[in-house]
Parts: sequence; C-alpha cells; structure tokens
Amino acid sequence: MRHSFVSNFVAKFRSIGEAAQQAGDSESIIRKHYLDLKTTEEAEQFIGILPKQARASAGPQAAKREDYVRHVDEEATKAEAKAKGGVADGASGPSE
Repeated sequence: MRHSFVSNFVAKFRSIGEAAQQAGDSESIIRKHYLDLKTTEEAEQFIGILPKQARASAGPQAAKREDYVRHVDEEATKAEAKAKGGVADGASGPSE
C-alpha cells in the first residue's frame, strides 16, 4: 500500500519533494524505489479511493482534503510553468 501511495502521489502531484515528506523518506529514496510511471488517470483513481463509510460521513474532512488537493495541483502547475519559462500566476511576463 505504501508503494502504491507514493507512486501514485508522484504521478498525480508531480512533486518528489512533497512525496518524500508525506512518506518520511528522502527524495533519493523516492527516486530509487517509488517511481513506477503511473499515469495521471491511474493516480486520480487511486487517490480518490475512499471506503463506503468514509464517503458517506466524510463531511468537513473531505472538504479539507479537496482544498489540499486543489492547492497542491495549483502549486504543481505553477512550478511546471516556471520550469518552462512561463508565468503561472496570471501576471504578464517581461516586456520585449
């Protein structure tokens, strides 16, 4: 289960550093043992798994989880844009 979680976390959120924090490992351990080339779709399905009872009674905890997931997605998008030389926060880039 741990291996699946870490592999899918990296696939969904594209953050080896965050995965290392979540798993309590170093980034080098994550790279060495947990990069199982999962698709984003596979990761979405895995991360979305909840027991039937939890789905029915999730309430505020589910909202907090969704907020966290949304935040991590936004940060990953910003990091990708920055790495590609783009601007991720809607501000215009340098003028030519």
